[in-house]
Amino acid sequence: MRPFNLAEERIRERSLCRREINRRLRMLAALIVLNILVLIGFAGFKATVTRKATSIESELANVQGRCISLKRDLGVYRTRSSQRTWHAQLADSSNKWLSLMGSILCAVPSRVWLSRVESSDSGNLVTIEGKAVSMTSVSDFIRAIKSCEKFSDVQLSSTQATGYDTMSPQAQHDDFRAFSHGEGSRNRDSTVAFVVRAKIKLAQSDTVQAVQANQTVPQVEESP
Repeated sequence: MRPFNLAEERIRERSLCRREINRRLRMLAALIVLNILVLIGFAGFKATVTRKATSIESELANVQGRCISLKRDLGVYRTRSSQRTWHAQLADSSNKWLSLMGSILCAVPSRVWLSRVESSDSGNLVTIEGKAVSMTSVSDFIRAIKSCEKFSDVQLSSTQATGYDTMSPQAQHDDFRAFSHGEGSRNRDSTVAFVVRAKIKLAQSDTVQAVQANQTVPQVEESP
């Protein structure tokens, strides 16, 4: 029977344990190196993504800045366009209103004078106030306005004789007869105040507006 050497068996076990420990240490070292490589790769990827994100944010900021500048320029363009349109409308309205005034003044007889000419807010009605030396002169003025192609529905709104308070009853009677026959008043201070209203025809009322004193011109903001 072969004798059993306990020392050799222990040496063999120790050798096996040492080899197993070395193998596990190598595996652990490999895992550590692999983890380090993964972390390095992740850090590099993160840095690349961060750089790209920063670049995209910078480009986005530039685009937003250009958009703001374009919006500001567009606002200036629209304001200037509105201003030009306003000027054109004002010039057109002024020209047509002056044309109407010219037609009214051309219709005034020699013994009639005007004190006020006003258009309504809608621009389709004109009110004419004035004085005349006789009713015949007022009638002549109304006929002249009716013959003008720019007006329609001409009406005598009111009349009022003035300057009779210092005259005697007989003088008032004679003066009234003179008025009725178109001879004019014998009293130099006696006149007939009248108010005439007329509609402006459609071709004119669509565009004619009285120039309002409180109209404001659109303000232009210069682009920086």
